[in-house]
Amino acid sequence: MEAAMEFLFQSVRPAVIAEAERQAREAFPEGLPVPNNMVTVHMRWGDKPGEVGEKTLAKYFVAGVKRFVQKKGLGGISPVHVYLASEDEVAIRAFEKKAPRNWHIHTSGPTGKGLIFEMTSGSNGLASLGALLLSM
Repeated sequence: MEAAMEFLFQSVRPAVIAEAERQAREAFPEGLPVPNNMVTVHMRWGDKPGEVGEKTLAKYFVAGVKRFVQKKGLGGISPVHVYLASEDEVAIRAFEKKAPRNWHIHTSGPTGKGLIFEMTSGSNGLASLGALLLSM
């Protein structure tokens, strides 16, 4: 797996690295948390932002993260940081509503109000790649 990641990211363009760094500063203004206390989640919500209701799926995403946190023994006296990547603001808000209050949820990347699929001169694609790089 390590070799595959190295291959995939051996020639990342400086613009993508700069975007990931910008998002890291935005999502983690006090600096990145200790990796052992952080879980990254990509929430694919549907083909079009806003097309899936906010109730049911968020419950399953949060339940999965809870199970992972418990299995790995995260939390305890240290806060659990969840980096949530999604292109849908509805998905992000639904996850935040269902998540335990002691989780620190961080987000970045492109989000929109249902118009993300429109032409953006590549800015949404760059933001998505930056969020992917940050989540790894």
